[in-house]
Amino acid sequence: MAEKKPRSVVGCLVSFLVKFLIALVVIVGVAIFLTWLILRPTTFKVHVNDASLTKFNFTTTNTLQYKLSLNMALRNPNKKIAIYFDKIHARAYYDGQRFDTESLTKWGFKSERKSTTILKPVFEGQNLVVLGADQLSEFYKEKSAGVYGIEMKFNLRIRFRIGDLITGGFKPKVKCDLEVPFSSNGKSAGRFETTKCDVNFF
Repeated sequence: MAEKKPRSVVGCLVSFLVKFLIALVVIVGVAIFLTWLILRPTTFKVHVNDASLTKFNFTTTNTLQYKLSLNMALRNPNKKIAIYFDKIHARAYYDGQRFDTESLTKWGFKSERKSTTILKPVFEGQNLVVLGADQLSEFYKEKSAGVYGIEMKFNLRIRFRIGDLITGGFKPKVKCDLEVPFSSNGKSAGRFETTKCDVNFF
């Protein structure tokens, strides 16, 4: 019988590295799974509890004059994870046209476990907004009804705190499709319905 050739050093090293990498992947996977089972992380929730427009005029020079007030709730539902909201950057749109951009966090804040943070941003000013014929027609329909479709988009930078460990930054996006009643002299065209916003980490 022919003798088996001994395995080369390179072959043994490659085999060891492959086995090591497989074991490492399995260990990391199990650790992540166990961490998830223990912590049961849940994404934060965003609701707009109230919204009103006390100014929303479109001039013949394509200028939108506005004052939009929001009452927002950011809910951290996690029992063992705190959330640092380092940045919240808000953009307001009407019929696909952006009319205001604001930063809602100057210093950032921490949302403790199982807690709710209330934000009350106000967007006020005037801006150039170019509306086509169909968009203008829709604007006047909504003006007649006294309720306007406003889209809010938020870019965030957040971190999670688990015990003494603070993770790196994440950049989720939040989108809120709102039907906002116009209010004048304390009288509103309707009642705003609390709206749940979409939170997307990808």
